[in-house]
Parts: sequence; structure tokens; C-alpha cells
Amino acid sequence: MKKLNRAERRRNARRFALQAIYEWEISQNAPDEVLLHVYEENDFSETDLEHFNRIFRGVVNQVDAIDDALQVHCDRPLTELNPIELAILRLAGFELLYCKDIPPKAVVNEAIEITKEYGSQQGFKYVNAVLDSLKGAV
Repeated sequence: MKKLNRAERRRNARRFALQAIYEWEISQNAPDEVLLHVYEENDFSETDLEHFNRIFRGVVNQVDAIDDALQVHCDRPLTELNPIELAILRLAGFELLYCKDIPPKAVVNEAIEITKEYGSQQGFKYVNAVLDSLKGAV
């Protein structure tokens, strides 16, 4: 079996982080409970586990700052966004704001691809617009 490269392992980390962020928001469970559930339900062998934890813990710890930064670039309250797309925006918002080692273009491109996979049919256009605007402001 072919071993995944760093970008593919990070892509998996983002997918699992999306799942955890969404579950955390919807369930209102404690972050450690959410992590335990996500760890139990998934195979992390092909995943950048460090990046997964960095994203999830970062979003949980910085959600207010991330939401404030995102809200400036949204045309409606965050509470009115599709919950999956909000989780993707928070994930990518965290990476744009706090992961200076990752090129902003890569963050936006990954968010668009994840939105195409998990979001609403045209949700990737909104995610792209919001993140492009945020990217220009950081």
C-alpha cells in the first residue's frame, strides 16, 4: 500500500477536524468527549494527527476570535450559515489566522475542496468568497 504524502495526511487531518468541530458545535459536548468519540470512530493511521489536534484544539480555544474575524467578511450572522460550512470556515479561519507555516492559498484551496465534498451544492462559492476576503485581511 502506498504511503500518503504530507499534503494527503494533512487533508485527512482537516476532514477529521471538520467532523470534530461540527460534532462539538452541534452536540455542545466537552472537547475531550468529542475527541474521544472521533478517535474511537476513525482510523487515523493515514493522518497528520498533530495537525488534527492543532486545528481542533485551536478552533475550540480561539472560536470567539475566529468568529469575530469571519463575521467581518460574511453577509449574514454566522448562526445563519450552514453548520458544515461554518465548521469549514472556522477550520480554515484558524489556519489562516494562526498557522503561518501553511500558505494561505493552500488553506483556501483545501477548504473549497472539503466544502465541495461535505457542504451544500454551491457552498464552496460562499466559503471561497469569505476566505479570500479574510486572507486579504491577515
